[in-house]
Amino acid sequence: GTGLPKISEFYGIGVYMHFRDHLPPHIHARYGGVEAMVEILTLKLLSGSLPPQKVRILREWILTNRDELQENWELCRNRLTPRWVEPPR
Repeated sequence: GTGLPKISEFYGIGVYMHFRDHLPPHIHARYGGVEAMVEILTLKLLSGSLPPQKVRILREWILTNRDELQENWELCRNRLTPRWVEPPR
């Protein structure tokens, strides 16, 4: 693997955080060979691209789990392993 903590996976999307990553707080999402970064607070696509349907699913998931994702961000900032976040039901 890449040594990045994977924090969730659903609908073929792998969700990762990097240790000591740059601000603003964001997640990395991989799907079918492409990667995108999405900001946790604003849900803004910071870079990359995913199919629109996957972006929609991802944004809903971020909204639902925002507190947990913020906590995971703090853990990663301190080089601690983030917790697994449940996929959408």
